[in-house]
Amino acid sequence: VACLVALALYAWGAMRLVRRGDKWPVGRTVAFVVGVLLVMLVTCTGLYDYGMVMFSVHMVQHMMISMVSPILILLGAPITLALRALPPAGRGRKGPRELLLMLLHSRYMRVVTHPVFTIPLFIASLYGLYFTPLFDFLMGSKVGHIAMMVHFLAVGLVFFWPIMGVDPGPHRPGYVMRMLELFAGMPFHAFFGI
Repeated sequence: VACLVALALYAWGAMRLVRRGDKWPVGRTVAFVVGVLLVMLVTCTGLYDYGMVMFSVHMVQHMMISMVSPILILLGAPITLALRALPPAGRGRKGPRELLLMLLHSRYMRVVTHPVFTIPLFIASLYGLYFTPLFDFLMGSKVGHIAMMVHFLAVGLVFFWPIMGVDPGPHRPGYVMRMLELFAGMPFHAFFGI
């Protein structure tokens, strides 16, 4: 349901821009749709059921939902689309666009998108889950497995947003820093893979 709502809202925003005479890149729409469809693939098909009983399939789900889907969703620039499509509220009022801007500029968003937070979260999510009894506990129920998938998607989004996202955000480091952020997690992922 969340995936279908996300696709519907994105389509509404893109159509609103087109009706108004603005252009919205087709590549962004394709990236967003494919990213959301990948989330649906790993959570709403037989792949999900196999992920509950086969660790190899679960790891495919994990990689798709934490590393592939977030990149595609972010390339779709959903925040930029929302900011362009949502109408501004009247004078002195706060509508959805103003609330989104407040969230983007909030202290909370500055913290959760800062590399000092995102890199350890990205790494700790792996080790804290798979090398503790938490994994067995979450895999014991469908709700736990879904919570794990939602967590991986959220972590992937906040990790990749400052690195390669096209949406505005509180942190936009230079290209060298982006590369360093990306490479900072690689040794931990490689060791985890071994």
